[in-house]
Amino acid sequence: MTTVTFTASTAGEDARMEQTFSLEELNIDESGTKEEIAYAIRRCFESWLMDSVSFSIVIDGLDVDVSGEQD
Repeated sequence: MTTVTFTASTAGEDARMEQTFSLEELNIDESGTKEEIAYAIRRCFESWLMDSVSFSIVIDGLDVDVSGEQD
């Protein structure tokens, strides 16, 4: 069974989180190409990170859109 460990930490603090998953738990098919598996793992990591970290951006006095979405 292949496992993947996701880890994230902050630069200035001693905050670290780590979680290990099997490819089966991530719903990733091991029979794919290396590129397909790497892409799927990357997408799972990004989702895990966004679901695990609380963050905000506060801008006072400047009308800007930081959502990353463009009209």
